[in-house]
Amino acid sequence: MKFRTFTSVVIAAILAPTVYATAAIGATVPQTFTVSTTFTPGCVTNNAAPSTIDFGAYTAYGTAANTAPTTTVSFKCSRAFTIVSAVFDTSGTVASSGAAGANPTAGGVVAGLQYTLATAAGVKSTTGTAASATSTGTGDVFSYVVTGTMAGGQAGCTNAGNSGDSCTATQTRTLTVSY
Repeated sequence: MKFRTFTSVVIAAILAPTVYATAAIGATVPQTFTVSTTFTPGCVTNNAAPSTIDFGAYTAYGTAANTAPTTTVSFKCSRAFTIVSAVFDTSGTVASSGAAGANPTAGGVVAGLQYTLATAAGVKSTTGTAASATSTGTGDVFSYVVTGTMAGGQAGCTNAGNSGDSCTATQTRTLTVSY
């Protein structure tokens, strides 16, 4: 009988770590950590290429075929952002900035014809959404409708100085916002 008791004790001693190890494998141990970032708000252009402000055909000393062509220039900004000012570039003859709520204007000459650009203060056309577990969120969109005007009665240019030749010209303009 002593042999059986000793054998049972030895078997129990051999199997005990296995039972306890199996119980330890099913346990969980939490560890906390921090997630952080430094966010810098900003704005980017929202449309790759606004449409052309096209005055159409212009006959010398006449008027432009399109008297008030428009295009929309949009900027996507961080949510709850404020645009401080908008200004046209100075590649034309005259440019003036506009503070928040003001109306920037600019002048220029294309094909020997003087024109003016104007826009009302930017309007928040879309209010962004917050990021969530299922969405990255969206920014606020500010839109500026730019209108061009061209006075009638202008002589216009000639192509390479040859009297009587027609000419076609384009000019790239820029609307810049500050925030």
